[in-house]
Amino acid sequence: MSLTNFPTWNTETVTINSLYNDVEANYYNLDPEHQRNVIHSPEWQENLIETIFTTGLIPTTYWHKNNNKRESLDGKQRISTILKFKKNEFSYKGKKYDELSDELKEHFNTFPLALGICNRTLSKEEVHNIFEKLQVVKKTSLGEVLNSTYNENLKKNVLEYLDELSIINKNKNFLKKKNKRFEQQEIIAWTLYFTYKTYKKYNTDYALEQIDIKEFWNEFDLNNEENNNIYEEYKLLFNKFVRIFVNNNNIPYISNKTSLIPLFYIVLNHNYSTDILEDYVSTHIDDIKNILKKKVNASHTACKERINDIIKFINENPIE
Repeated sequence: MSLTNFPTWNTETVTINSLYNDVEANYYNLDPEHQRNVIHSPEWQENLIETIFTTGLIPTTYWHKNNNKRESLDGKQRISTILKFKKNEFSYKGKKYDELSDELKEHFNTFPLALGICNRTLSKEEVHNIFEKLQVVKKTSLGEVLNSTYNENLKKNVLEYLDELSIINKNKNFLKKKNKRFEQQEIIAWTLYFTYKTYKKYNTDYALEQIDIKEFWNEFDLNNEENNNIYEEYKLLFNKFVRIFVNNNNIPYISNKTSLIPLFYIVLNHNYSTDILEDYVSTHIDDIKNILKKKVNASHTACKERINDIIKFINENPIE
């Protein structure tokens, strides 16, 4: 392992007011590709502002210089929320910034923020790796990590495909474009991975870990002709899959990854044609609804539980 060009970090303290002025002067980039569209709830935003007026424990945010600007590596939501409050875009305890007392405004404006500044510009791969490592202590979804990928060609194609899906499917709640936890990218990642493994005739064991998906997502090269063919075939199959399970039947929780991923896995691993599966679903729609009504948490284990439940049902009611 080489430590050549190892990044080092300096800590800088700035006030909220100083940072606000510098952001307004365009010295900072708060919208880098790897953190776009990540939006926390109003409750989370208000809790952050409360921290400024109570404990003062705002974690360090991290930056590197890119295109003559300080670009956010981690902490965009904290900084954006603080600046939005100063711009009167939401309230804290029923009051917007302009409605605060002079004493509270002074406290807010002079509140110190710690910035971790990298000594050099980082590569896209380094940005992804740093963002991923910083999420270890946070409740960050796999979808958010996938969104930070340095495989920009795949990400661009997947986002375009999600736009197409939003047009062809009738259920507007399915794979919504503004999914704040990026669950839609996670669904595409898992199902594309299963398709790739099936195409390559590898053993597709659902016991795989999230690290397998992350490695696959970063390394799946669409400039490779075979990979591109797999991707195009995958989209055709997933389009049919969407029409069966989303458009034609009012199945509860069908938009959730813990429903879609197991169903797609079963389609691939049991060689069911979409026509046969569509007839089967129509026949057993009430039973399938009951399986998917079972409450599970949004985890890999939950997906596996659903797979086992559905396989058990199919074994008891064979597809012919």
